[in-house]
Amino acid sequence: VVVVLITCQPTEGATYGALAPHLVTLNARIREIAAARGCPLIDLHAKTVGPDGLRPRPGISSDGIHMTDEGYRILGQEIARVL
Repeated sequence: VVVVLITCQPTEGATYGALAPHLVTLNARIREIAAARGCPLIDLHAKTVGPDGLRPRPGISSDGIHMTDEGYRILGQEIARVL
């Protein structure tokens, strides 16, 4: 079994926006773990974050937490790349 680590996608909005800085910290730790353990990594955050480094880029989320079809397309591409 190959374990693949995936970073958390960016969030925004009144309910989930406060999580954004914490996700940056968590994702840095996920990257460190993947590198230390030699696990494949899907850096979903890097692929879907906007220019501010915290919030999703336009078209990735309609409500600040759930991905749109575009977000899932990106995730699917990354899963296919790893497999």
